[in-house]
Amino acid sequence: MFAATFFRACQLELANYQVRDNLDLPNRPRIIIAAIPAPRRIRVPLPASLRAGSQKQAQALVLGGNKLLCLCMRIPARKTLAVLTGDVVRSTSLPPAKRRGLDSLLRGIGASLEKYHADAVPIPIGIFRGDSWQLLVTRPELSLRVALELRAALKVGLGTNGDCRIGIGVGEIDFIPGDSVSAGEGPAYAAAGQALDQLKRGELMAVRFGFPPRSTPETRLVQALVHATDALAQGWTTGQAQAILGALRRSTQATIAAGWKPTRVSQQAVTQFLARGHWTVISNLLEAIESSPFTDAPGLPKRDRTASNRPSGRKPHQ
Repeated sequence: MFAATFFRACQLELANYQVRDNLDLPNRPRIIIAAIPAPRRIRVPLPASLRAGSQKQAQALVLGGNKLLCLCMRIPARKTLAVLTGDVVRSTSLPPAKRRGLDSLLRGIGASLEKYHADAVPIPIGIFRGDSWQLLVTRPELSLRVALELRAALKVGLGTNGDCRIGIGVGEIDFIPGDSVSAGEGPAYAAAGQALDQLKRGELMAVRFGFPPRSTPETRLVQALVHATDALAQGWTTGQAQAILGALRRSTQATIAAGWKPTRVSQQAVTQFLARGHWTVISNLLEAIESSPFTDAPGLPKRDRTASNRPSGRKPHQ
């Protein structure tokens, strides 16, 4: 997967070649070595997360006629991150117009997540197979909030039946080539895939951990909180989803009412949508997870909980 995605970015037809090695150099971005057929020098766009000053590109240099060095997204050594892997439910049953617009809708939702969580969603959403996607969340404690925002926005965009299955994987990441999240690898990716593949009947969201021990009282509590939140989210109507989407972005009820689509509604109507969508319970569940130390994997450096508990984006919903 990595080779195909990276080589497309380099405009090289190298689908049949494989990644040879992955180097982790101190204080430098991860470097990927891949086989290519002949010596050549190319330039690769550098992701925004790595740009400094006026630097706009990173140079990739072929070494020895058969190896290519590529700058990849900077992955802090031994840091716990989260990967969200999902697919849209019943996508083949969508009306043709909505099916054609699904890619654009997902990309628009991803752009909004980057906007409202600039400190947690650093690179664009990755979309593959038309209705499947992946997202990197660098603050794992916000992964459930991000997942709920995506589900709420999808329901608003697709209608009552719009929703998606989501596997949340928490752990380390080996590398992400450029800003192509879907081409990355590591324990967090594996855990997200397992969470998605192991969803039981009636479940649309689950979390798994990519560090040992994978089952502790703390991780089981987090999994229970995610399951409870999922059960509440599955009952949202489009109106409830629109109100809760605004609340998840920490907008006031007045702001949500003023920006309501297709036409403005009263603040009282927003209050009712939030109540029927179980917003009070959901916000309490989110608070429990976002203040939890579950993302500190055993043996990894403990993170600054004070910093990680600061809300991202706008002021808290009133």
